[in-house]
Amino acid sequence: MRGEPLALLGNTQGLDILSIAVRPERFPMVASDSPLAEGTLLSGALWSLDGFIEGWIEIASGKVGAVGFGVPPRSPDHEGWIVPPWVDGHTHLGDRGLRGSPQAERADLATLVAPPNGVKHRYLTTTPRSDLVEQAARFLSECCAGGTGWIWDFRESALQGQQILWDALAAGGQAPYVHAYYRPEAFAGTSDYGSLPTVPAAVRSRTEIAGVHLSSVSDHSPEELDSFRRWAAHLGAPVALHFCEGHAEPLSQLEILRPVRVIHLTHADRASIRAVRRLGSTVVLCVRSNARFGIAPDLRPILEEGIRPMLGTDNAFLHEPVFAEEVGAFLRLAARQGLDPHLAWRAIDVGWNDQVRAGSLPWEVGAPAQVQLYPQWSEDFVDDLLQGTGPSPKLGPFRPLVVSDGTATPVVSPT
Repeated sequence: MRGEPLALLGNTQGLDILSIAVRPERFPMVASDSPLAEGTLLSGALWSLDGFIEGWIEIASGKVGAVGFGVPPRSPDHEGWIVPPWVDGHTHLGDRGLRGSPQAERADLATLVAPPNGVKHRYLTTTPRSDLVEQAARFLSECCAGGTGWIWDFRESALQGQQILWDALAAGGQAPYVHAYYRPEAFAGTSDYGSLPTVPAAVRSRTEIAGVHLSSVSDHSPEELDSFRRWAAHLGAPVALHFCEGHAEPLSQLEILRPVRVIHLTHADRASIRAVRRLGSTVVLCVRSNARFGIAPDLRPILEEGIRPMLGTDNAFLHEPVFAEEVGAFLRLAARQGLDPHLAWRAIDVGWNDQVRAGSLPWEVGAPAQVQLYPQWSEDFVDDLLQGTGPSPKLGPFRPLVVSDGTATPVVSPT
């Protein structure tokens, strides 16, 4: 996503108001026509495009029963920061079963993920299908537990990888909406990799095939990249890829493939970043997974070039997809690189602006209650997030209370 250069950034994340104020003349009451249904009442600082506003939300039967500003109509059930779900810009849900394994703990980046013989690819080809489905379902449940409502996932193993996702969704557990990028089984130097599979009707409301993906341009010959490009163009399918992750990569192939989504940029120089900006590609940074391998993106040139990056939790085997931890890791990296974390927060895209429904709010009466509530220790959301995330949180875990079906339950991550 494009934005303004770093020095000119304004309130792009809608959180510039750090001193919470009630402004009823600007934010009138939004309520249902019928009497207020008894349900779960959340009170605190509501996120809006214009900043956090003191207010409340009533949840009844899994939907928003009423939204108001100022003092709630009764004693609230829960209080804190009230925000919409996160959008995770990059995941690999298929490899969750490797989490905690000695191989995954010891291996370097190339040994772990480089196709076709990396540790994760051997795992995907040798693990019983039922286990892969179960692990994928667990990962999707973890995403919801971490407050994530949508993910953009790189599917491996061609049609089998898609079917594993579909079966995990069909199992009926909690899951975010999945934008899936498809990858053909093998690159045979031909432009005929077949058509994109059709999403089954049973899960069509929960996932889509958003396009096609490559691991990286360095993993393939120029002939293979050209055949992939021609195949994607024939299908009219958007392309996504990892770029400059383990090392710098040539711009020529990036400009030929013209990806809509570029992941990592950890070894990208200013020329590469400008090329990505010219293409208008969405950039996704995966700070926690990069740190596992001792690398990190240089944030200043990315933000100075007007790129507004998304964040991604990356491989499921690396850590639980607790998205607030991803944001915290990004903000701490920004501070280490000499940037103001509050400015860095306003420079990223966590998907909240796209969820706005009524005026400047992401909630409207009668809509599904897509709400999460975080503990509030101060009047500064960024400070609270930083104090509650990381390896040694100072104020306790900054974890969401996820509201679903009219109830509010403290999240306990699945095992």
